[in-house]
Amino acid sequence: MAGPPLVAFDADNFSAVYISKERLLKVQAKGDISGVVLDAWLQRDEWLGGLKFSLVGYYGGFNPPPSKHIDKHIEEHIALPMPHFNSNSVLIETANATFPIPIRYLGFDSSGGEITLTKQDPIPEPQVSTQVLAPIPIHLPGGQPGKYTARITAPLPSINSSTTPKFDESYLRIWDSGVSGNRLYWEITWEHEPDNAMPQLFDVVTNNGPAGGPAPWIKEAPISRTFGSLDMYRDIAAAAHQHQHHIEQQLSGLESEAALIVRDIRKAHEKGNQGISLTRARLNTLRKFLFVMKYRGSTFHRRFFHSRTEDYTGEDTSQLKEYMCKKDYQRPIDVWLNNIKALLEVDLGADDWQQFLLDNMYPGDALWAIAHIRMYYMAICTPSAAHDEFLVTQNAYSIAEGPFSSVVDLHTGKTRDSYTEFHMFGIISPKLALVLRSLLLPDRVEDENKSIRDWRSNLYTLSANLHAYPSLANSDLEDLPVHKSRESSTRTINGRTDRSGDSASHSFYFQYFPLSTSHVDRINFVMLEECPCTSTTGFNTKDSARKTLESYLTAPVENNASVQSIKTVGDTPDDLRKAYLDKLEQAARELGANVSALYATIPTNKTPVNLKGVNVKDIQMNIQSNMVDEAFSKKPTKHIDLYKKLGGSAHTWLQDWDQGKKMLNMRIKVDVWSQGVEEDMRQKIRGDLREIFCNLLPRRVWYYLKSVRFLELGKVENDRPHGLPSTADVLTEPEDVIAEASHLFRQASLARTMYFAVLNQIYFEQNPRLDRLSRVENRGFGAAGLICKCGIPFVEDKARDILMGLFEANGFPERMMNPKWNKNQNVEMATRVLLRRSLPEILGSQLSVSDLKALDKVLFDIVYLTVS
Repeated sequence: MAGPPLVAFDADNFSAVYISKERLLKVQAKGDISGVVLDAWLQRDEWLGGLKFSLVGYYGGFNPPPSKHIDKHIEEHIALPMPHFNSNSVLIETANATFPIPIRYLGFDSSGGEITLTKQDPIPEPQVSTQVLAPIPIHLPGGQPGKYTARITAPLPSINSSTTPKFDESYLRIWDSGVSGNRLYWEITWEHEPDNAMPQLFDVVTNNGPAGGPAPWIKEAPISRTFGSLDMYRDIAAAAHQHQHHIEQQLSGLESEAALIVRDIRKAHEKGNQGISLTRARLNTLRKFLFVMKYRGSTFHRRFFHSRTEDYTGEDTSQLKEYMCKKDYQRPIDVWLNNIKALLEVDLGADDWQQFLLDNMYPGDALWAIAHIRMYYMAICTPSAAHDEFLVTQNAYSIAEGPFSSVVDLHTGKTRDSYTEFHMFGIISPKLALVLRSLLLPDRVEDENKSIRDWRSNLYTLSANLHAYPSLANSDLEDLPVHKSRESSTRTINGRTDRSGDSASHSFYFQYFPLSTSHVDRINFVMLEECPCTSTTGFNTKDSARKTLESYLTAPVENNASVQSIKTVGDTPDDLRKAYLDKLEQAARELGANVSALYATIPTNKTPVNLKGVNVKDIQMNIQSNMVDEAFSKKPTKHIDLYKKLGGSAHTWLQDWDQGKKMLNMRIKVDVWSQGVEEDMRQKIRGDLREIFCNLLPRRVWYYLKSVRFLELGKVENDRPHGLPSTADVLTEPEDVIAEASHLFRQASLARTMYFAVLNQIYFEQNPRLDRLSRVENRGFGAAGLICKCGIPFVEDKARDILMGLFEANGFPERMMNPKWNKNQNVEMATRVLLRRSLPEILGSQLSVSDLKALDKVLFDIVYLTVS
């Protein structure tokens, strides 16, 4: 049964006093509350992080007064201060917010607590401290930043780990942050220095994944015949606000056009053609697509994804601030989104396309985009040996081959990163790769002309001199046997291209360049070097994947810090790249290889500080209840099996369950706070909250959705309260069906699919009189979107094939269309109906008959409804 609701109260009306002689903590709430509250009181809440209370009460009465005065307090006998415990403040939760209230000590001062920062005169060197759980009081110097580091303890950090700093942004701000090995650091400075040296809290919350990430898992599945999961909308929806729909439409259009071009490239190769001709317009579309995929990747997301200009830390900070002021942009991310918009709108076939980018983009990025298009040419490569193939990685469009180094600028004394991208890749199938090659590298046709050869050599030398070791700033693929495409209506005379005719009507012939095993291996090595933080790497045959991993893991390395080497790891036992190599070893063994990785070890600059204090894992183990111990016993129930499939364990369960409850509380508060707001705005707020939730861990969303069902329908799971581990062996709720098939979904789509499945299920149960057609009309074309973006790559590929077939056949007869739907809705419904018939063929080898039948029902009767 839920407890009494929270009461709204201002932070200034709380106080906390500790009487040392009596070992007594008194927390007081004194002030005015709403007249609709009959009575209010303070109660203590169980919380591992310190002392937490909440102000709760009962509501009701007729003709209540506008406000009433209360003076409530609660007393706790406790020994303070305590080591490894927040002894500086208490947290008090109200209907407004959760407030940290400082503890005033009577008798002697406090010590211990989380990181507490107090004002102090400048000191020559900022202190460096390490903390994950252990509370450390630190002085933040006035007028300069202080540096603090957090070390993630065992188990090893993984791609699923997260570390989040929490602090009051009205007083503190992050000056800089970064990662070094298994340590994270923040440089903090004052946003506004508090009066009377009032302590400020900087709390580091860490969440470790399993050691080195999940173990590698190998399964046989068809690799996408086109692009597969392009995921071009990631991060756009959460940031674009009023421009979201427009940008999404443009991205969708570019994706569709590029997919058709790639399909033609693939089909021509499958037919045994030696090459393919592309019109200038299609080539421009493909080049634009490749750049947009790179520009909206993780590197630029990290660079721009800030809500405040002060958080931007790039080398061009002053130029960006000036540009934002000129364009009246409020956030760095606004610059990024506008740049993407300009890239999508530019016509690369127009004479003034370069000026358009310079006029409509941040100038530095506009110049880079121009260089990307003008200083690289595209080639299409294929392995010459039947047993060779390219690896397909999730981040392939962001990967480049070339040297990287850090040098000290003698004029400024600052460290500057230098990199040269000689090659960029777009792996479109295990047998085909789009390669963008820099004009700095040799071209056997053009280099017949001495002046062109000398010009290229001079540029190459200038580029190398930007690096710490110019003689080593080379390309491992300089000898790649490719050259520029042959343009129609042109001829080459003494290395120079002579053009005639209207350039707009020209086409370009791209040869499928055959690559030796050595070249294929070198490209795959680049892919493997750059994807330690991705979760999936695709291959076509096990033999080829085994051979590639064997070649990579046993390739020689250089244990010399001045020489660039592949497979470089740090010397700490929990180094992430070392953990990645360990997983590749395990994957190679699964494929039948018996190899050990050769790697270069580079000493870490600083020795990790060993933390003294209580281990988070130990705390969690000690507080596991008998119910949890039983649930995660040797014979777990179906509920626990599904939770484990979603990445959970006995050590994460309490936190995940608690987070699910907090998500429900947030949703309720948002609904309460938004009462009286226009319905359109209220729906937008709910949509924003949905997008936030769908980006959280799927297992937490899973528990949240069970709580939502309990709230809306009053349903419990086998006589257990909502969210608690069930003893049931068979679960039929839609989120459980999706969890059972979670291995088929992209991680980014899993929570979203569960979300719409449960919300639609609730709606249908609340409206039982709706027939199937009415259900389709009410929920069939909603926010869940299109079936070709359902999150299951196998299903998405088939949906695109069906959609393409409909377009190639000029749709379907008008007499078969539902007049209540527009053309796009009719096409979507036809795609779903045809796809449903093919589902056993698509997923029959991936799921049991019963699981396939259950997934079919969830997909086509609940989420992506069909008329039959």
